[in-house]
Formats: sequence, structure tokens, C-alpha cells
Amino acid sequence: MKHIRIKTLLEKFFSSTITKTQFDEMKGFSEEVSDEDLSESLQHVWNSHDFGKVMPYSSKSRIKRELERTIARERFIGASIRAMKVAAAIAIPVLLASTIYLLTERNANQHQQAELMNVSVAKGEKATVNLPDGSTVTLNSESKLYYPSNFNTKERWIKLEGEAYFHVQKSQGRTFTVKTSSLNVKVLGTTFNVSAYGDEPVHSVVLVHGSVEVNAFGKQVQVIKPNEMYAFATHTGKASISEVDTYSYTGWRDGILSFDSEPVANVLDKVSRQFSVEFKYDPKQFRNDRLTGKLDLNDGVDNVLKVISLTSPMTYVKHKNKIVITARP
Repeated sequence: MKHIRIKTLLEKFFSSTITKTQFDEMKGFSEEVSDEDLSESLQHVWNSHDFGKVMPYSSKSRIKRELERTIARERFIGASIRAMKVAAAIAIPVLLASTIYLLTERNANQHQQAELMNVSVAKGEKATVNLPDGSTVTLNSESKLYYPSNFNTKERWIKLEGEAYFHVQKSQGRTFTVKTSSLNVKVLGTTFNVSAYGDEPVHSVVLVHGSVEVNAFGKQVQVIKPNEMYAFATHTGKASISEVDTYSYTGWRDGILSFDSEPVANVLDKVSRQFSVEFKYDPKQFRNDRLTGKLDLNDGVDNVLKVISLTSPMTYVKHKNKIVITARP
């Protein structure tokens, strides 16, 4: 009879119809049953109702507030240690159930709306984001960053579209994972650069300090060391690791772009991204031209195009926020 009654009371608790007297009765019953029986009753009530579909996010907040008020009241009147354990035993499964509800795939969109932060950087701009754990992220232009407003106790994760430079704070036992459309980068505390623009043929991770694990989808996990780059060719699925000059890949933060025998068409794409202008050109006109060297974006778009024209002769006409570029014979 006790098991039936406590299940009834738990159902009232979940459905927000329980009274104070019934709540006290539920606590009284829970003092008399074992932890296993209490857990079984909670599981029974949860399984018998489709809370995964119908429990609103506001219910979680209401339950938490009610339990906090109840526990505070128990402290005030000098409740026994056993009573406090019972209150906690009730609180933990209920809040856990609410959390499970929030994390179900069927309600992923609601979860994102409630707790997922989104930072977008416009063309020609950069931005620095301070994460909840004290880590910092510098976003390159036309990049997006998604991260939870609070990291949990076991892991830290973010999602990146575009390019960013990371300085990750160490947090004992909590890994930090960067997810892109093709790569997963896992670290504990380190400094590195991730480039994963959707329209670029190669996505890469360049390590400045520390150690990171990288794996492209379907590929074996690789550990890279400082001054190494993990490159993944999105079209062929091939991955490679090589030693690099890290500043060649992180200098964009200072307005410096470095190239090593880079096709000029690719160079123009990257330069265009750094300025709030649109380049119009025919890539076929520049397919045989390559550029090696550094471009200082701080000199302005006109001077940058003049430097490029030393390698690949071109003319260009400016019209508002558009620059039309043609190759010279």
C-alpha cells in the first residue's frame, strides 16, 4: 500500500498538483522505504508518463525553486539529517529527469533556444569571445561560434563555423572540444587555431602550445604537437600532419595573411573575406598564378591588391562595396 501511495504522490508532484500536506506525506513515506524502492517508484512514474514530450522548461525552474524553499525550511526548523537526505534524494532524481528532458533529441531546438549562445562575425570584422570557463576565442571574419551559457562538470564543448584562435584555460578533468563540420578537436588546456570554412577545400588545426587530439569524421584520432598542423582535405577525405610556422596561420589576428605557393584565386577569396567588400572575378583567369609571401591587411584593400598584382598582373575597378578584378594579358 505504501508503494502505491508514494507513486500517487509522486505523480501529483510531477503534475504540479501536490499540496503541502501531501508533500510532507510523501517525504514521510520516503523515510520509511529504501533508496532502491524510492528510485524504483520514481522510475515507474517517469516511465508511465511521456514527460519527455510534455514537460515545459518552466516546470524545471518551478520544481527547483519549490525544492530549494522546502530544503531551506527544513534547515530552519532543525530537521534531522535523515530528512535532509530524503529531500535531496527527491530533488536529485526530479532535476535529473528534467535535465534528461532538456537533452532529448526531440526537444533539441528548445534546449538551444534556452541555453545556446551564438556569436556571428560579419565580413571584414573580428571579435573576441570570453567563454564561461575563462577561455578566450578570437573569431575571424565570416565566422560563427555556438556555445552553452554554462559548461557542465564533465566536459566543455563549442561549435565553430569558419576560423578562430583559441586560448583554453585548464580545468581539472574537463576536456574542451571544438566541433566543426568535419573535425573534432579535443584539449585540456592549450592555444591553437582552427580553420573550417565551409567553402574551403582544406580544414586545419594548428597547435601553438600544449597538446590536442584531432580526428576528421571517419578517421583515426591523431595527437599533434606544438608547431604542427593537422590538415583534412574535405573533397578527398585525406588527412596529414606537418610541421609549420604557426604565425603563418595565426597572423590573421594582427591583419597578416601568409601564403606559400597559394593559388591567386584562393588568395583573393581570403582577402575579400577580411574586407567588407565583394570581389568579382573569374577564377579561370588566375588558375596558373600562385602567390608566396605576406600581405598586410592594415595597409588597406588598394595596397593589398597592388601587391598581388606584382605576382599576377590584374586591373580592378571599384564600385561601392564591390571590386571587379580582371587579369591583364
